[in-house]
Formats: sequence, C-alpha cells, structure tokens
Amino acid sequence: TINDQLEETGLNGSATLGRCIELEPAFRYADLPPPPRVMMEPPPVKKMRLMSNPLSWTPEQVSEFLANHKDQEISQLAQAFKQEQIDGPAFMLLNLPTILDQWTIKFTTAYSLCRLIESVKLSFYLHFANHG
Repeated sequence: TINDQLEETGLNGSATLGRCIELEPAFRYADLPPPPRVMMEPPPVKKMRLMSNPLSWTPEQVSEFLANHKDQEISQLAQAFKQEQIDGPAFMLLNLPTILDQWTIKFTTAYSLCRLIESVKLSFYLHFANHG
C-alpha cells in the first residue's frame, strides 16, 4: 500500500530520528549573471539647501515647493498634493510603490518625484536632523 511505501521511505509524516533528505539548491548565487551596470549603484542624490525644516511643512508649503520645481511634470503635481493634504512628514515618507499605487502618473514622473523626495530627505538630515 501507499502508506507502507511512505513508511519505508520516511515520508508519511512520522519523523524518523536522524534521517532527513538533503536537497540540492535550485541555483547558486555565483552562477547568476552580474547585474547590469545601471543597477550596480543607486542614482546620485542631488544636494539642495532648504530654507525651512520639511518636517514642519504644511500641505500648502509642500504644494508651493513642488510648484516652484523646474521640472514641469513635477510642478504640475502641486495641486494634487495640496488636495490630498500631503504635509512635510507625509511627503518625506512617500516612495515609488506608494506613488505609483496612489496616483495615475507616468513612471518617469514618479521616479523623478522620488529622487526629489530623496534630495529633501538628504537636506533634512544634513541641515535639520541634528539641530532640533
């Protein structure tokens, strides 16, 4: 019977002490091709100097910050951010998956927005994080 065969091989769920089946790995990391050069390092974060701490920004200040951006596709998002009441702390928590999930915008615009957010974060850490 099947149960007898399973018992003989130790596959019936009643564990036999000291016996286990060792499986070969499906692949080895060393056998994978190297990632493309573009994925080796993250893109550089542009440094900027903010006039105020982004953690204290109101939705109106976030909207104004975006409206004044040189990239027209980013500046056009200002009104949407104001309508959604995105303040400074919420702005700094945004990431690419969230942006793509919550707004219907082009990937390139979302990517540019994320890079801008990373620049704001860097400025925050350099100029405001240690100063209270």
